[in-house]
Amino acid sequence: MTEKFRLESIVIEGFKGFTSPQEIKLNGKSTFVFGPNGWGKSSILEAVSWCMFGLDRENESEIRNRDYYLGDCRVEINLIRNKDKLKIIRKLRADSGKSDVRIVSPQGDEKKLTETFPQLRKLGGLGANVLFAGQGTAHRFVGDLNKFKDVIDAYLELDRLERLRKLLFDEAKDRKENHYEKQIKKVWSEFEKEIDKKIGDVGSRLKNISSNPPWESTVPPTESETKTRLESLYKDVCSFQNISPEDSISTLPMKKIIDKISLILESPTFGAGLEDTIKQKKSSNSSLEDVKRRYESLLNDINRRQNDKQRCEGELNNLLSTENEEKLKKRIESLEIECKNLLQELETALSEYRKIENNCAIRLPELDSEIKNLKLKLERLSTLDQEILKVEQTLGTLTKDISEDELTKQLGEAENKAGKLGEYFDLINKTAEYCSKHACTQCPICESNSEFLQKLSEKKNDIPEQISHTKKEKASLTEQLMKIQGTRSNFLILKNEKEDIVRSIPENPNQKMRELERERGDLIQQKEIAYSKKEEMSKEVPERREEIQKEIFSIKQTLETVTNLKTQIQNYETELRDSDDKKRKVEKDVRDILGFSADTEIDLKKLENAIINIGSEIQNLERELNEKTSGLNTYKSRLKELKREVDYHHLLKLSANLSGFKTSEEWREVEEQIKEYLAMLDSFQEIYEALGDAYTKAFNEHLTAINQTVCEVYKTLTNQVSYPDARVSQISSDSGSIEIVIEVGVSKKDIWRKPTEVLNEQAKNAVVLVPYFAFSELGMLQHDLDFLLIDDPSRSFDVTHLELLMKLLKSASDHAQLILVTHEKEKFEGSVRTLFGITANTLEVIGFEPESGPKIKEVSL
Repeated sequence: MTEKFRLESIVIEGFKGFTSPQEIKLNGKSTFVFGPNGWGKSSILEAVSWCMFGLDRENESEIRNRDYYLGDCRVEINLIRNKDKLKIIRKLRADSGKSDVRIVSPQGDEKKLTETFPQLRKLGGLGANVLFAGQGTAHRFVGDLNKFKDVIDAYLELDRLERLRKLLFDEAKDRKENHYEKQIKKVWSEFEKEIDKKIGDVGSRLKNISSNPPWESTVPPTESETKTRLESLYKDVCSFQNISPEDSISTLPMKKIIDKISLILESPTFGAGLEDTIKQKKSSNSSLEDVKRRYESLLNDINRRQNDKQRCEGELNNLLSTENEEKLKKRIESLEIECKNLLQELETALSEYRKIENNCAIRLPELDSEIKNLKLKLERLSTLDQEILKVEQTLGTLTKDISEDELTKQLGEAENKAGKLGEYFDLINKTAEYCSKHACTQCPICESNSEFLQKLSEKKNDIPEQISHTKKEKASLTEQLMKIQGTRSNFLILKNEKEDIVRSIPENPNQKMRELERERGDLIQQKEIAYSKKEEMSKEVPERREEIQKEIFSIKQTLETVTNLKTQIQNYETELRDSDDKKRKVEKDVRDILGFSADTEIDLKKLENAIINIGSEIQNLERELNEKTSGLNTYKSRLKELKREVDYHHLLKLSANLSGFKTSEEWREVEEQIKEYLAMLDSFQEIYEALGDAYTKAFNEHLTAINQTVCEVYKTLTNQVSYPDARVSQISSDSGSIEIVIEVGVSKKDIWRKPTEVLNEQAKNAVVLVPYFAFSELGMLQHDLDFLLIDDPSRSFDVTHLELLMKLLKSASDHAQLILVTHEKEKFEGSVRTLFGITANTLEVIGFEPESGPKIKEVSL
């Protein structure tokens, strides 16, 4: 779908409430205009519609601002589509009753409206792509949503057909309304019966007059006799009214004489002096009675206001009997300070508790650890002494028979002995092996003889046993020494451990233990105290704060009451001054009515006496008038009888004329003309009915789609329960056209009603908007211009249905530029902000001056 033209701005000058030129910027967006009724909101919509289409009336001067503007009435619309710009200017000149319009491009080229927007040629009562939902104005604009049928006809391209049907209907109607139009509607024989009936009526009237004749004799008077009596009555009436009779009366026909007599008898001058006087007196009396009522009402108002003022002054004195306003205000300040201090105390208590709680969370585990470690060290210290004593005893036992040094010495000796035995054994073995090998008889070294060698060889066998014994002795000594050394090492370890523990604990560990436990207890107690204080403050502060707030509220109410009472007293004083002024004005009116001097005192008694006196004067004047009226009625009665005589002579002539009319040449000529005319009307009717059948057939082809969409939109917009469905129906109108209306009902039961008969105000208002959204759903608006102008659619709309309406408007704004004006800003601003946001303009009429027009500004929601 191609981009559409959008309203960029509007310039309004001299149109309705607007005076000097005023520009309203729309920026191509949908726009919401808020403001009170009567301040020119609707004029903005009407200005747009008028600029495009004008009015469908010859004289458009009613839209001109006459009181404060003497120049041209002008509306200028600036349109934009991408880079394309156009300007539509419509003017109504000061000396003209018909406007002219032109379209201007940015280059200054002028274009015709019908060439630029060819679809707009259908406007002027038919289809439109600019729709106007008015506020019930007397004159509707083109494209009005209430003109449902016009827009549907244009969309279905039935507008020319319907226009032709209307022309045929109007032509036939015009011809029927010419001479004898009523007789043509009847069969010629019925016309003849009508003539016969008239003849019978004339005979009946003659018989009625003859049966109760207005003349005294048994023989009816001649026309000459009746005229003579009429002339005599004329002279008597002239004498009664003090009028000079006309000399030419005898030459006039009887009906003229009757008219003259009637004119004299009905003359407004009869009793005019008396009637004027009575009227004046009654007016004065009515004025006095009105003044009396006003005077009494004013006196009552003054008394009531004085009483009300005294009552307010009494209440004010009672309220300020103990303390004045300044003290009450200072009391409020004091209470607010107290409330602030309480909150600070509570915050301090909470802060202190959090501080102590944090300290406990850190310090208590440390103290518990220190206490535990100290206990463990003391317990270990007590066991170490026992273990050391036991080790000392074991060590004493081990060194009782031999000292460690002696053991060490013996172990050394055993090791030396073992070493020497091993060396000796090796030497003996080597010597024996050498001697045996070399068969020595003596030692080559010591020259010992073979006997010694023999002994040495024998002795060699004893050495392993000696070595074994020495090793056992060594092992025993080593084991014993290791026990002593292990015990001594254990003793040293235990002694060092004791020394370390002694160094790590205070000189007085029990006192330190008590100090740690005391510190722990103090911390727990501080925490409990802080917690208790916090809980107490948390309870007391809100309670006291609530008491303070109640007291502040009470004092503020007292101060507000004092202010209201002072305002009421001032208002009563103002009203009393106004009432006194009105009282003096009423007293002046009384003086003016009664002709009293300016210094005459006025009271209710004087008013009542004046009213009674004027009433007596009126009765006397009415009595005099009645006497004259009685004489007038006598002449009217005589005239009535003479009229019957004249009617008698007229009926005689009419009876003779009617009887001869049916055989006259004129009768036959009229009969032929009627036959020709009826034949022509029959051909008009046949064409008219054929076009009606064609229209109905074409419309019914689209009726299902139209009805479905209309029903869906109606349900969305109204959410009706009693009458949930809607449909479009055709009805014949008195104007000859086929009317299309929206009906609501229950489709399952085939029950349908007019919306005005069954719907509430909200739903009825919603039905007015159904056509636009229906057209939108059916794709009926596909032109270069799609505007929707809506004036105060929310009458009787509740919040829920207004949200539905706004959602439909948001959907419609996807293809149409919306301009909506309303006096109910609070109803719309939430939906506008939520659904439209920055995609829409919001304007507000903030004032209205007759000399300058509406004051409009852009607002943000």
